Amino acid sequence: YFNIIEYGPGIFGVHDAAVHYFGKRADKLSLSEVAWLVSIVPNPKKYHFYYERGELSDAWFRRTLRYVRFMMNRDRVTEAEYEAAKLDKPTFYKPKDGQPMMRLERDPAEVEALIDENAPLEIPSFRDLFGP
Repeated sequence: YFNIIEYGPGIFGVHDAAVHYFGKRADKLSLSEVAWLVSIVPNPKKYHFYYERGELSDAWFRRTLRYVRFMMNRDRVTEAEYEAAKLDKPTFYKPKDGQPMMRLERDPAEVEALIDENAPLEIPSFRDLFGP
C-alpha cells in the first residue's frame, strides 16, 4: 500500500515521497520522518501544505510522535529511539535551482577525493555481463 499511494501531487509511493519531502532514499529516513509520512496517510494531498510552508507545526509533530510511541509500546523501537525521535523534528528538503534532488550524504570534497581522474574506465564485455 505504501508503495502505491499518492503522498502529494504526483508523488506516488514511499520512495518518491522520501525523495520529494526529505531528499533521501526511503531506507535513509529517520524515525520521525517515517512517522510523519505515516501520519499523513489518511489524506496525504491535504497535508502537502506542510511541505509547501516549509515546516511542520509543533502540534502536528506531537501527532507524529504518537506513532513512534505506539511503536515503542509494541516493542518495535526502544525507549531511547523514542526519546531521540522527540528531539528530531523533521525538516523538509527543498532544493534551490541547480541543487541536486537528493541531499548530499557526503561532503563534496570527500566525493572529489574518491574520484580518480587518471583511472581508466573499464567497461565489462558482453560475455562478462551474462556469463558463458
